[in-house]
Amino acid sequence: MTKPDWSKAPEGASHFGEATGDWYKIGKGFYLWVETKCWTPLLALPSEKLIEMRPQWRGPEDGLPPVGTVCEYLVGESMWEEVTVVHRGRCSWRDCAVIQGANSITVEHFPSSFRPIKTQEQRELDQLYADIDEAFATNATLSDFLYAKGYRKP
Repeated sequence: MTKPDWSKAPEGASHFGEATGDWYKIGKGFYLWVETKCWTPLLALPSEKLIEMRPQWRGPEDGLPPVGTVCEYLVGESMWEEVTVVHRGRCSWRDCAVIQGANSITVEHFPSSFRPIKTQEQRELDQLYADIDEAFATNATLSDFLYAKGYRKP
């Protein structure tokens, strides 16, 4: 029994063959991803058990994140903490997510309190913006300030 790594799925894959490890595209027809890196039509659905791809949560516009999602949660006004969604349900009259962080378990109702985890490139860009803001706050020459912070032209 093989577990799918959806990050390695070919473009368009919707299902994964648990026994064989094959990728399938099922929609208006049935297709198998073959070694030649293309989709080959099938006449019928395969007989093995297929695992359906879960839709990817993209952010607050998709509502609360699904169970198992690792994302960032807004703590206070501007600090983000990495959390895992451990349960989804209804609390009183609205949907809620139970999340587990490094030191706490919390219930949250608002999708705007969640965001996908930032990539390393996004974090570096945020740091650059923070350094530029700091340069302006200290009235330093921007080029000298950024050079002192270690920024160099590639």
